[in-house]
Amino acid sequence: MTKQKQSKRSIIQRLVAYIFAFFFLVSGAQAATQPPVFSGGGTDEGLRQLEEVLPGTGVIDNPDIITVVLAWVKFALTLLGLAAFVAFVWAGGLYILAFLNEEGAETAKKVMVWAAIGIIIILMSYALVNLFITATV
Repeated sequence: MTKQKQSKRSIIQRLVAYIFAFFFLVSGAQAATQPPVFSGGGTDEGLRQLEEVLPGTGVIDNPDIITVVLAWVKFALTLLGLAAFVAFVWAGGLYILAFLNEEGAETAKKVMVWAAIGIIIILMSYALVNLFITATV
């Protein structure tokens, strides 16, 4: 990549980051100044009411919003771990099929390295979420 393209790319990345930061700060300030939408007990109360409507279904075992969010994050990390494992196996297949093709072998190696890094990050995140879940229960 030429230096001019890198400079343009860097400027665009910074601009996008500043725009996101601006909207994040503005939305946070607006949320703090506006009254609540309803005068109920918040999300914890809503989850408690939902548990009363759906007793024994296992949809919500614990009406605490933190536990529910952590359970969803744990589920998403499980799916991401599965996808990373599939990518790693797929890269292994590409490497085997790239028999005499150096370019294909290099591509497969890169995919395997990034999939392995992804698996490590996902496992660390999964452990951290499990720690939070056990700490809140």
